[in-house]
Amino acid sequence: MTVEEAIRKESEIKAGIDENDNILDKYIKQHRDEVGKHKFESKIQTSQDDPKEIDDFIQEKREEVNQTKESETSQDKIVFDHLEVEELPENQDLSDDIILGDTKESSGKKGLIIGSLIALLIAVFAFGYVLNNLNSPSTSDKEPTVTKETDTSKAKEEDIKAFENLYASFFVDKEMTKPKNSEFERLSELEKVLNNLKGTSTYADKKEKYDSLKKAIDAIKVVNDQFTEPAIVDGEKISRNIKDSANFDAISATVLNTGKANLDTLLQSVVSEGRKQLTEKTASANQTASEAPAPQPSNDTENITPPDPTNPVEATNNTTVTNNAASLYGITNYDPASLQRHLSRVPYNNDVIADVNNPGWVFNDGILERIVAVAQERGHISGNNYILERVNIINGNGYYNMFKPDGTYLFSINAKTGYFVGNAPGRADDLDY
Repeated sequence: MTVEEAIRKESEIKAGIDENDNILDKYIKQHRDEVGKHKFESKIQTSQDDPKEIDDFIQEKREEVNQTKESETSQDKIVFDHLEVEELPENQDLSDDIILGDTKESSGKKGLIIGSLIALLIAVFAFGYVLNNLNSPSTSDKEPTVTKETDTSKAKEEDIKAFENLYASFFVDKEMTKPKNSEFERLSELEKVLNNLKGTSTYADKKEKYDSLKKAIDAIKVVNDQFTEPAIVDGEKISRNIKDSANFDAISATVLNTGKANLDTLLQSVVSEGRKQLTEKTASANQTASEAPAPQPSNDTENITPPDPTNPVEATNNTTVTNNAASLYGITNYDPASLQRHLSRVPYNNDVIADVNNPGWVFNDGILERIVAVAQERGHISGNNYILERVNIINGNGYYNMFKPDGTYLFSINAKTGYFVGNAPGRADDLDY
């Protein structure tokens, strides 16, 4: 607002002019003294009889008003040409910018100013858009990245599908509850496919499936190993005979708990069947042993058939092994089925055991006595409460196994050199042959 506009605005306020006043009202309010001086109202009253005089007066005033309007319009244009943008005080009403003239002229001014501001904003946005396009990568640059991501995603889907298909092949049923025995040896292949998923979000889930399957396969193998033939085949129980070396107490509860309810129930059922067979076999052997006459030891080597480790009944009838140190050969009446022959460090050889006259069976002087003393010193046995059983002859040296009275395996002994070794931690890993 210029100084002249401010002065004009102030004069209008003093004259009592408001926004609703027309041009004539504004003129009358601004020229009250002049109207009173000419006694406008008196002239109208006295000139009622002369209409022409009244018409001339009105025409005169109209010409004065038009001249005033033209003067104001000219001034407005001059002021607008020199209009400067000034910062408005906060909360100032834009209506204060109205100086003179009718509403159309004031609205035109504000519309022009607003239009200029809008044009300026459009220009700013256009400049920013161009600048952003210059800095952004082109569409051709983005296309290889999108293609690469698609290829990577496709590769992961192929690896997942390969794992799922191979995993499903380990079961005979769609529910994947019955492991297929013929696929057990392919577990390493499944592990390789699993490794292809490392670093992906699906790896943890697939690893959990792999671990569960591996645990199930290991449990089935351990249980089947107690029988002469597999007792669990493709998730089904098959009646089999237990091995002579079967030891179900050695199978821990952790092994039998695979996390698969149906399989765990099957494993427990097969183990119970094996224990039942073992109990019946032991009872039969004990009855046979009680009916057989006890053999009499002698100071000379007896020409008797040694016990057959695969035939508990035969072993019961031939439990005494003697030579020139017969007094140290321990107990003669025991249950062969209780012996832990499967832990022997030396393999059993029935053909050699049958050669009872072979000089390799004879202990060299003092060897058996020394080993018995060691066993007593270590607390394995007390007195001569032990079991001695022929095992094999290797390189001319006879080998015996020593057991506790309850059948617990202790040592494998070389009758010629006195070398003996068991399965205790920290003992020798190799035999002397």
